[in-house]
Amino acid sequence: MNENQTVCCYYCKELISKDAKVCRYCSHYQKIFSCLFSQWFKHIIPIFISVGLLFFTYRQYYETKNERIEAQKALEKAQKAEKRISDASKAIAKVLLAQSTLKGPSVSIIVGHFPMHSLL
Repeated sequence: MNENQTVCCYYCKELISKDAKVCRYCSHYQKIFSCLFSQWFKHIIPIFISVGLLFFTYRQYYETKNERIEAQKALEKAQKAEKRISDASKAIAKVLLAQSTLKGPSVSIIVGHFPMHSLL
Protein backbone atom coordinates (compact mmCIF):
# COMPACT_ATOMS: atom_id res chain seq x y z
CA MET A 1 0.00 0.00 0.00
CA ASN A 2 1.08 3.51 -0.71
CA GLU A 3 1.34 6.23 1.86
CA ASN A 4 -1.49 8.01 -0.04
CA GLN A 5 -3.85 5.06 0.30
CA THR A 6 -3.39 4.46 4.04
CA VAL A 7 -4.63 6.24 7.13
CA CYS A 8 -4.25 5.64 10.84
CA CYS A 9 -7.06 3.87 12.67
CA TYR A 10 -8.87 6.25 15.01
CA TYR A 11 -8.59 3.77 17.88
CA CYS A 12 -5.45 1.62 17.63
CA LYS A 13 -3.42 3.98 15.37
CA GLU A 14 -2.36 1.16 13.02
CA LEU A 15 -2.08 1.90 9.30
CA ILE A 16 -5.12 0.71 7.40
CA SER A 17 -6.53 1.25 3.94
CA LYS A 18 -8.11 4.62 3.32
CA ASP A 19 -11.32 2.93 2.12
CA ALA A 20 -11.52 0.52 5.07
CA LYS A 21 -14.78 0.65 6.99
CA VAL A 22 -13.48 -1.52 9.85
CA CYS A 23 -9.97 -1.71 11.22
CA ARG A 24 -8.50 -5.16 10.63
CA TYR A 25 -6.49 -4.93 13.87
CA CYS A 26 -9.01 -3.69 16.44
CA SER A 27 -12.32 -4.24 14.53
CA HIS A 28 -13.60 -0.71 15.16
CA TYR A 29 -15.62 1.18 12.57
CA GLN A 30 -13.76 4.05 10.97
CA LYS A 31 -16.67 6.22 9.93
CA ILE A 32 -18.11 8.38 12.69
CA PHE A 33 -21.71 7.50 11.81
CA SER A 34 -20.89 3.80 11.75
CA CYS A 35 -19.05 4.12 15.03
CA LEU A 36 -21.98 5.88 16.70
CA PHE A 37 -24.40 3.36 15.23
CA SER A 38 -22.35 0.45 16.57
CA GLN A 39 -22.11 2.15 19.97
CA TRP A 40 -25.88 2.66 19.89
CA PHE A 41 -26.45 -1.05 19.53
CA LYS A 42 -23.81 -1.95 22.09
CA HIS A 43 -24.90 0.40 24.87
CA ILE A 44 -28.05 2.42 24.33
CA ILE A 45 -30.47 -0.27 23.15
CA PRO A 46 -29.71 -2.62 26.09
CA ILE A 47 -30.37 0.30 28.43
CA PHE A 48 -33.76 0.92 26.79
CA ILE A 49 -34.59 -2.78 27.04
CA SER A 50 -33.60 -2.81 30.72
CA VAL A 51 -35.69 0.26 31.49
CA GLY A 52 -38.64 -1.25 29.60
CA LEU A 53 -38.37 -4.49 31.58
CA LEU A 54 -38.09 -2.55 34.82
CA PHE A 55 -41.25 -0.59 33.97
CA PHE A 56 -43.09 -3.79 33.05
CA THR A 57 -42.01 -5.43 36.32
CA TYR A 58 -43.12 -2.42 38.38
CA ARG A 59 -46.49 -2.37 36.60
CA GLN A 60 -47.07 -6.04 37.41
CA TYR A 61 -46.07 -5.42 41.03
CA TYR A 62 -48.52 -2.50 41.28
CA GLU A 63 -51.41 -4.50 39.78
CA THR A 64 -50.69 -7.47 42.05
CA LYS A 65 -50.57 -5.18 45.08
CA ASN A 66 -53.98 -3.70 44.20
CA GLU A 67 -55.47 -7.17 43.68
CA ARG A 68 -54.09 -8.27 47.05
CA ILE A 69 -55.64 -5.22 48.75
CA GLU A 70 -59.01 -5.95 47.11
CA ALA A 71 -58.80 -9.60 48.21
CA GLN A 72 -58.02 -8.50 51.78
CA LYS A 73 -61.07 -6.21 51.79
CA ALA A 74 -63.26 -9.03 50.46
CA LEU A 75 -61.92 -11.36 53.16
CA GLU A 76 -62.70 -8.82 55.90
CA LYS A 77 -66.21 -8.33 54.50
CA ALA A 78 -66.77 -12.11 54.44
CA GLN A 79 -65.51 -12.45 58.03
CA LYS A 80 -67.92 -9.71 59.18
CA ALA A 81 -70.81 -11.44 57.41
CA GLU A 82 -69.80 -14.76 58.99
CA LYS A 83 -69.77 -13.11 62.44
CA ARG A 84 -73.23 -11.61 61.87
CA ILE A 85 -74.56 -15.01 60.84
CA SER A 86 -72.95 -16.63 63.88
CA ASP A 87 -74.42 -13.99 66.20
CA ALA A 88 -77.85 -14.38 64.59
CA SER A 89 -77.77 -18.17 64.96
CA LYS A 90 -76.76 -17.80 68.62
CA ALA A 91 -79.70 -15.44 69.15
CA ILE A 92 -82.07 -17.89 67.45
CA ALA A 93 -80.72 -20.70 69.64
CA LYS A 94 -81.36 -18.60 72.77
CA VAL A 95 -84.93 -17.88 71.66
CA LEU A 96 -85.59 -21.52 70.92
CA LEU A 97 -84.08 -22.51 74.27
CA ALA A 98 -86.25 -19.95 76.04
CA GLN A 99 -89.35 -21.25 74.25
CA SER A 100 -88.54 -24.85 75.12
CA THR A 101 -88.15 -24.03 78.83
CA LEU A 102 -91.58 -22.36 79.07
CA LYS A 103 -94.06 -24.66 80.76
CA GLY A 104 -97.66 -25.11 80.03
CA PRO A 105 -99.88 -26.63 77.37
CA SER A 106 -100.60 -23.33 75.64
CA VAL A 107 -96.98 -22.82 74.54
CA SER A 108 -96.67 -22.85 70.78
CA ILE A 109 -93.34 -22.67 68.96
CA ILE A 110 -93.69 -20.46 65.96
CA VAL A 111 -90.45 -19.13 64.55
CA GLY A 112 -90.48 -15.35 64.54
CA HIS A 113 -93.89 -15.00 66.25
CA PHE A 114 -94.92 -15.33 69.90
CA PRO A 115 -98.69 -15.45 70.53
CA MET A 116 -99.79 -13.26 73.43
CA HIS A 117 -101.73 -16.03 75.20
CA SER A 118 -98.54 -18.09 75.59
CA LEU A 119 -96.75 -15.29 77.42
CA LEU A 120 -99.57 -14.70 79.95
